[in-house]
Amino acid sequence: MSSLPSAPAASAAPAPAPAAAPASAPPPPPPPPPPPAPAAATAAIAAAPAAVAPAAAPAPAPALPALPALPALPARPTRAITALSLLAPLRVPVLRPGRTTNPARPANLEAELGQFVSQVHAAGCTHCAGGSGVWTVCVVVAG
Repeated sequence: MSSLPSAPAASAAPAPAPAAAPASAPPPPPPPPPPPAPAAATAAIAAAPAAVAPAAAPAPAPALPALPALPALPARPTRAITALSLLAPLRVPVLRPGRTTNPARPANLEAELGQFVSQVHAAGCTHCAGGSGVWTVCVVVAG
């Protein structure tokens, strides 16, 4: 048999791989800048002295007594009762000793609501000044 020339033997070493590109990602974007401070705050900070002693806190105001709610309105209130019930209470009505009222009567309820929400009349009317009034304070109802 004839022998054919043999091809050169392939080397057992692997072929070199092409150079790989670096696997790094692009750098992250920088953080956004902080929002600008309001002009008034910046001016106040710039104008403030470097060392400020803390000021003494003022004493809290004494708590005012809570005013009671206005009395319940009847099913069919008068216009005066409706108008007075929309105002904020300013004081607690105080009856003279031995006096009573009947809030079922519209005139008495109007007077009581007037005592709750109206301004005190400094001089008082002749009726109240003589001690004849039902209430200890004379008031002037606006309107």
